[in-house]
Amino acid sequence: MIVPVAKSRYGTQKDNILRWLQDKPITPMEALEHFGSMRLAAHINALREEGYNIYTEDVKLNGKHFARYHLNKEKL
Repeated sequence: MIVPVAKSRYGTQKDNILRWLQDKPITPMEALEHFGSMRLAAHINALREEGYNIYTEDVKLNGKHFARYHLNKEKL
């Protein structure tokens, strides 16, 4: 049986990202390493459209810029 890339036995990448956000912020590198997702911003956008209050922190580290996403516990 072939399992689709976007869905594992633990749920979709978006579901997994939401579970992660409920505990701590997430970066694109963490999403890639833990969930195989190269489309974190798209998943964040979909979660926002579902009403989740997620804000973006602009991080500058070692000359690199990237986003770190945080979930506010209150849904919009």
